[in-house]
Amino acid sequence: MGILALLSLFSRKAFSLDLGGLFTSHPSLSIPFSFARSGYVVTADFNADNYSDKEGRYEVNFVFENKSGDAAELHKTQALLGVFDASNGTKVGKNGELIYTRAGPLMPIRLTISSIDSSNEKTIYDKQLSQYFPGGGNQYGVHVSIDQVFLKTGHYRIRLETLGNVIPELANIPVIFEIGLHGK
Repeated sequence: MGILALLSLFSRKAFSLDLGGLFTSHPSLSIPFSFARSGYVVTADFNADNYSDKEGRYEVNFVFENKSGDAAELHKTQALLGVFDASNGTKVGKNGELIYTRAGPLMPIRLTISSIDSSNEKTIYDKQLSQYFPGGGNQYGVHVSIDQVFLKTGHYRIRLETLGNVIPELANIPVIFEIGLHGK
C-alpha cells in the first residue's frame, strides 16, 4: 500500500504529517577534480539557498574515492593522506588561527569564490591552500576538509586550480570537489 493511500486513511484533524523535508534538496556542488597535473582548473556555478536570511556555513571538501570498495586501496589512500598521523592533527597559531599539522602531501590549490548578480561578479574568497584535514569517510572514500565559507543566499562561481608540483600518487585516485551546507 503506497504512502499516499496510507495518508488518506487519516483525517487531517486527527493526524498531521509534514513530508516537505523529505523532498527538499539542499544546495550543493560536486564536481570531478584532479591532482595529476599542475595548472588543472575547474570552474562551476553554484546557487546557495540557505532557507533563511542568514549566511549559511558551507563546508568545502575533497573526496578521494575508492570506487571498488577495496579495503587495501582505501588503507593506502588513508595512509597517503595522513589519516593515520599519531598527532591530533591541529595546533593553534600565534594569532589564534587553527593550523592543521597532520602528515600527508602538500596539495597546493587556489580556491576562488565569486558572487554573481545581474550586473557584476565580485570575488569574496580567494585563498591559496596546501594542507588540509583528512577526516572521515567510509569504504568508498576519504573526506578531506579544505575550509569553511559563509555564503548568503545567491549565485556564485567557484574556480579551483592546482598549483605547484604534481603528486604522482594521487594521479590514479578519482577526486571529487564538494561544497555544501554544513551538516547536510
